[in-house]
Amino acid sequence: MGKRLVAVPGRKAIVYGAESLLFTPGSAEYVRQLGGADIPIIAVPQARHHLMLDQPLAFVTALRTIVEIWQTSENTFRTL
Repeated sequence: MGKRLVAVPGRKAIVYGAESLLFTPGSAEYVRQLGGADIPIIAVPQARHHLMLDQPLAFVTALRTIVEIWQTSENTFRTL
């Protein structure tokens, strides 16, 4: 799955629970090794698989951070 994720065109981001058994820090490293250095990967502390239930405010903060990163990069490319 990691290879397909990295190969898909367009923007991507990964937000996962830091205590998840499904997506671990090792999974994040694997995505990076596959060429996903430009994919924001954010671990939500004290959350498992259901981020919105486990840590809703931290999850929203992670999403807002991703949107801000993308907006900043859009503005950077527009000024070049």
